[in-house]
Amino acid sequence: ESSLPPLQPPIQPISIGAETLVVRGRPKLVELEDTTNLYLKMQKEYIDTRAEKLQIEEGGDDILTTLVKGSDLKVSINNKLRAMSEELKGLRKRMMQQSAAIQSGMLFVIAALSAEENIVMKCDKVIETTGAKLSAIYDPVWELICHTESTGLEIYEIEVAGLRATCSQSHHKQKSRVKSNLAKLVEGAAMSKPRVDEVIEGIKNRTQCRTIIPKTIKPIARVIERVMLRHEEDLSHIADMVRYRFIAPSMRRVAQICAEFHKSLDLVVVDVEDGLSQSIRPESGGLRACLVYFYHVRDRNKHVCEAEITHARLAELRYGKEAAAKKTMIKTISNLADDKGKTESKAHQGFGPLHLRLRSASEILNRLGMSPRERAGNISDVCGNVPEDSDQEGNQAERSVLGRLVHMGIGADELVQA
Repeated sequence: ESSLPPLQPPIQPISIGAETLVVRGRPKLVELEDTTNLYLKMQKEYIDTRAEKLQIEEGGDDILTTLVKGSDLKVSINNKLRAMSEELKGLRKRMMQQSAAIQSGMLFVIAALSAEENIVMKCDKVIETTGAKLSAIYDPVWELICHTESTGLEIYEIEVAGLRATCSQSHHKQKSRVKSNLAKLVEGAAMSKPRVDEVIEGIKNRTQCRTIIPKTIKPIARVIERVMLRHEEDLSHIADMVRYRFIAPSMRRVAQICAEFHKSLDLVVVDVEDGLSQSIRPESGGLRACLVYFYHVRDRNKHVCEAEITHARLAELRYGKEAAAKKTMIKTISNLADDKGKTESKAHQGFGPLHLRLRSASEILNRLGMSPRERAGNISDVCGNVPEDSDQEGNQAERSVLGRLVHMGIGADELVQA
């Protein structure tokens, strides 16, 4: 079994690009996607049926008619709810079994990363070159926006400061009950999405902005991959299972969208990341966006959702003019496999592949414990665990550890520093 070099154009959601996993795992990924969509559809029907039952229980103007007809209807609806509940349990169980199979495949690929020659050096080079390319693309556009829309930018900064001041918490993690429970995370997202979709649709109509409301939740395979590659995170860090994107034609309109979240009685904003006017994260590759995290006021699980608000000029660079307006947030592995051999214009593709390479390289380094901020400390710890005995066994152990680090692409200067 062998994997493709991880830093060739990767396939999403398996962005580390294992050839065996793509070929053999694609049917499993498609099955999981189909099961997830079926589960979401059934969950929505279950919520609608419960609402219908509540409406019957509240009754109408004619009390006698309600008592006569309502009794039979309630029995019928209760039977339907029980049947749907059993079906939902079966779908959840199937999703978790399919997820476990995919996780096993990913584990094989991830375990092989440390054996790849110069993997750390390759990732460092990709982060440096790709980050520089993307910054050179986005920074001039953002400077132009700041120059031509200074008043709109000031209004935005006031609105986002007010929105942040009213946040109910200083982080956007899910409740601790989903920390290691994928089924609860998916269930919370499925129950939250129909309600939140309606609210986002209202914001879209009032602001008249391009708004992407995905038909489904974040691919479960990508959720598994992210948690496996970012060792410091668990499932409670996944705040974008339900996500939306607003593409505003101006900074004034960006401010208007923020104001809609601020005054909404249906949404509770828990956190805001101002990636427009404030400093941005290195892994963003220079793309600027304001991220609003919130949950629906009637959601008993308080499942946190994400809304990305960005300027149209930036979005068209990132996603392409056509793709920026599409009703999807992410491509699945099956979609990408179907697209093989087809040529698309750069305007359609945008710079998504570059962002994917940047993210893949960052996550691989994180998984190996070789991210820039922790590399020296981890190398020092690994070398410190080598026996200091002067016998032959101790020398072999030391040579083995140093040999593996050099094979991974750790330079002499970094070893000396550690």
